[in-house]
Amino acid sequence: MLLVSCGSDKRIKLFNSKIQQHYSELEGNTVDLAKINAIILLPREGCEGCISDASQMAIDLLAERSDIAVIFTVVNDLKLLHRQYGNSLLKNNLVSMDLQNLFRDDRVMSIYPQIAYMKNGKCYKVEEFGNESEEFMRLFNPTN
Repeated sequence: MLLVSCGSDKRIKLFNSKIQQHYSELEGNTVDLAKINAIILLPREGCEGCISDASQMAIDLLAERSDIAVIFTVVNDLKLLHRQYGNSLLKNNLVSMDLQNLFRDDRVMSIYPQIAYMKNGKCYKVEEFGNESEEFMRLFNPTN
């Protein structure tokens, strides 16, 4: 998978704004962004194979990690999402749905899953979700 890093200051500021807005408007939010190292953005429309692979990896990571959050974006069918992933995953406090479509904004939207790297509650880098970048490898294979 080709990785495209987003280093643009404007785009990073926009991502931070969207992330802050999403979590501030999220009912019953208990996520402390200062403790989150990455947020995985999973669109419900786009590259199906990429989304499936990233979704499975995110599910596996959530079982082991408490420093990674997941946001499902472009959610058109809540029943299908519940059927596909089950209530226990979707009730995990680290999993949320972008029902306001904040991340559907063309300036941040991608048909590919994305990962927003976080430090001290702020996004500092965004790239397509994959396992080839150095940042990704450090986050997901901390012992290497």
